[in-house]
Amino acid sequence: MEYGLKYANSGFTLRSPLKSVYNTIVAAFSDCGLFFEADFYLEKMMDISRLDPCDSSVDFWNSDTLNELVYYDSKVYVKLGMGDVAGAEQAAVDMQAILTEREIPEDGRAFFLLQKEFTDLYLRLYQQKDKAVIAEEFNSYMKKMEAGEGARDTLSFCVCYFGEFLQVMAEEERWDDIIRIGSYIKNARNFSGSFCPVYKLMRTAACRSDREELRRRIPEFERMYLKALEQEKENYDQMVRLLTREELRIERLKASMEKDALTGCLNRAAFDHNSKRFMKNHKKGSLVFIDLDYLKLINDCYGHETETVTWCVLQRI
Repeated sequence: MEYGLKYANSGFTLRSPLKSVYNTIVAAFSDCGLFFEADFYLEKMMDISRLDPCDSSVDFWNSDTLNELVYYDSKVYVKLGMGDVAGAEQAAVDMQAILTEREIPEDGRAFFLLQKEFTDLYLRLYQQKDKAVIAEEFNSYMKKMEAGEGARDTLSFCVCYFGEFLQVMAEEERWDDIIRIGSYIKNARNFSGSFCPVYKLMRTAACRSDREELRRRIPEFERMYLKALEQEKENYDQMVRLLTREELRIERLKASMEKDALTGCLNRAAFDHNSKRFMKNHKKGSLVFIDLDYLKLINDCYGHETETVTWCVLQRI
């Protein structure tokens, strides 16, 4: 995330990759429960489309319509995380308006209608007070996925949102359904994120179930849960190592960009940066120009290496 923020703010990014970076940052903040930060960068991602619209000739999967659909769909989850149910409801309405009013290829429309089906279900989780109703709706939705009616390899779901529905099922003591759905989620290819909450609930369901065949699986679910925890720790450690290496690379690159490769002296870019900082922090100052006679003659006669040594010695003097 730290690298993504630096990349997004560097000014050296292309339009499409930058939007992808912002979208990744939004997902990372959301996974950490930092929804206000996610909302801020979601708006920054959308600003790119507003300020730099796509050419009308691009296909749907690279278009601003696609960006808007992703924006409003993400907005539902972010607004719910912020506690703004009204804002989430409006985002769902805006997403539906695009799907209804825009000319979208049939494969694109089918893709986002499938995505919106779950988004609407998640929104009802916050609208519907009767948890038994929500548990039944979610169970019906998952049966459709298990039957292959709603599952697509190209559609990716964040498992943490499914974990919230499983928690509702736990409150309704639907232990068999939790284990059935959890087993499907862990084997499906289109789920991403932390599986720890799912495995933990599967263990709880096995412990609370009256069925002996499920209770015998408690050690299996415990192993799954512990393995997932260990994998997450390893992933976190690896991420920290990668970010540290990237941080050091950026610092080295930054240092090299501020110095002249031949003399090692600060260059024009460094002068501009330091002069602005100096003028901001000081009311008075002096600027000195030094012209060295015959330095070109030294270069012509003895080469760059001697010229560099001569310049460095004169610097110190």
